[in-house]
Amino acid sequence: MLGIPTSKLIHKASLEIDNKIMTTYSLLLGILVIIISWKFFNDWASGLAGFIYGGILFWSIKLFVQLIKTLFG
Repeated sequence: MLGIPTSKLIHKASLEIDNKIMTTYSLLLGILVIIISWKFFNDWASGLAGFIYGGILFWSIKLFVQLIKTLFG
């Protein structure tokens, strides 16, 4: 009615909610990896390093995908 494309507004809000949920699950999974490596292998530093490395890798892939979408999308 007002000429506002509401499908884009809903889609953006949905993506923001999905990103928050994925961020929460990734954080919980990373903490779980640190706890498992600490309890079973008595080496929490490896779990922490893996968590940081995984976060950087995940962020890099996400950034690369957004860059491709911006350039070619």
